[in-house]
Amino acid sequence: MHRQPRIDAHAHVFRRFSARYPRPVSEIYPVGREACAEDLLAAMDRQQVDVALLIAISPDDEYLSECVRARPDRFWAVPTLDPRSPTALAQLAHKADTLRPRGIRLHWLGLPGSDPDQVPALPVLGEMAERGLPLWFFGPPGQLVLLDAVLGRLRLTVVLDHLGFPMTRARSDRFGRPVVPASPESLTTVLELARHPNVHVALCGHATFTDEPYPHPGLGAAVTRLYRAFGAERLIWGSDFPFCVPEPGYEGTLRLIEHHLPNLSPSERDAILGGNAARIAG
Repeated sequence: MHRQPRIDAHAHVFRRFSARYPRPVSEIYPVGREACAEDLLAAMDRQQVDVALLIAISPDDEYLSECVRARPDRFWAVPTLDPRSPTALAQLAHKADTLRPRGIRLHWLGLPGSDPDQVPALPVLGEMAERGLPLWFFGPPGQLVLLDAVLGRLRLTVVLDHLGFPMTRARSDRFGRPVVPASPESLTTVLELARHPNVHVALCGHATFTDEPYPHPGLGAAVTRLYRAFGAERLIWGSDFPFCVPEPGYEGTLRLIEHHLPNLSPSERDAILGGNAARIAG
């Protein structure tokens, strides 16, 4: 019987900071920390995961590029762009030509309250729409309201990373994972975006938004509300490798689907664990 592909829609790989591999350096990304593709592949093989979308942690993506070129059968690229850069459109064209990306990640669109027709990211988003490149989005508070307005002007496929919660200044927990408090208000904004049929939500990075130990039961209600609003056909699973490795482990991120959505049908589960990502980014 043909098996639905299992796709990890949110993983990171990076090398320790160096002149060859520049990247952000912070409490979460100290100079010596690295997440090697070989370790990710080993975890994927143990759980029969076919493909991982590699989400770049910054516009500097030399190592990601090496991994995608070496194993295009197992790794798909989602590079990051800063739309504020004066060369953003040129960077987009270059990445599109060299990486064959399955999406582009942005962290910022414009100042909250901006006129949607004057959003600084609009030229980049328009070019992405022309190229058929989905937007992987994880931004600070206030950005989803702008995104809502922009989606009234562009036909763009969107994946909201990390349950759709906003990106704020994170601290590092004892496992080296980023921790950011989640708020009910931000979930409400995410749920409102469900009215756009081309918006999807990545179920990943749960531990970032709660101090509760695995399986993070306090987030179960949020995941259930996302399921009711978006349906199984617009949810995708991601491991958030390497931050999942110390606890609960790569396998544990897969089992979170069963913990939070125990009544899924087999077809719904297959869709969340790979079928939807294959449709969006395949």
